[in-house]
Amino acid sequence: MSAKEPADPLTAEEFQVRQQTTASRYWTLFKHAPDGILIADTDSRFLDANASICRMLGYSRDELAGMQAAGIVAPGEKCLASGCNGYIKKPINPETFVAEIERFLSPVHSQAKPCPAS
Repeated sequence: MSAKEPADPLTAEEFQVRQQTTASRYWTLFKHAPDGILIADTDSRFLDANASICRMLGYSRDELAGMQAAGIVAPGEKCLASGCNGYIKKPINPETFVAEIERFLSPVHSQAKPCPAS
């Protein structure tokens, strides 16, 4: 067996094509990953976020840009801070959904009757 020959060095054009291909693959993975991904700078400020982390945290990509981890408030906490008296966590369980909704309805709403047809 002969030793493997070293590869010929890439031309500048070949290097640029490989670099663009690698960057394209990275961004495709970033955008479509089922896992939430945040990109941060050395000061822990978020530079970018994929769609999965936006769904998980309840923030848009623009809202996350420039934020730090300490500034993130979970969706349930956002609800409570805005004056809601509770929230239902995802995933929603079909077997308990109606009972959970009824728990948040005031007695006035649960006894309300539909308006008569005119």
